[in-house]
Amino acid sequence: MKTELSQDVVQELVKYDPITGYFTWRKPGLGRRKGAMGTVNPMGYRYITITVRPLELPQKILAHRLAWIYTYGSLDNEIDHINGNKDDNSISNLREVSRAGNQQNFRKARSDNALGVLGVSWRKDKQKYRARIVVEGKETHIGYFDTLKEASAAYLRTKRLYHPTCTI
Repeated sequence: MKTELSQDVVQELVKYDPITGYFTWRKPGLGRRKGAMGTVNPMGYRYITITVRPLELPQKILAHRLAWIYTYGSLDNEIDHINGNKDDNSISNLREVSRAGNQQNFRKARSDNALGVLGVSWRKDKQKYRARIVVEGKETHIGYFDTLKEASAAYLRTKRLYHPTCTI
């Protein structure tokens, strides 16, 4: 059984610098190195491995979630990196958001997007670029455009209108 990572437990084990977003061990030793903690995973997020009690299995926790627990004590939603830098875990760069709110903060197209442009696809039947956006869980058609640049610009204008917390 693993121990819950409460604010008290986290603050007992680590120190957190809210400006740099770095964690360090309160008590180095027992395999704990001095200096900033954590490893960056292939997705670009820093995670930290913590063993709360002896003989307990280690827990891997994302640093931004650990920062939120350390600072505010509870974690009810997802944590978003405001500037899009997944390894910037300074508290001023973090905000608690719903799943939908976190999805709105995409800055680049998914890897399976053939055009590599957020919100734009090619419609072969119309020989035009189509811009679309998801608003409140529903796909909204923005329009068809002759150029990729026009479609992307229309998407970005619409995104700023419907997703004002997004920083692109």
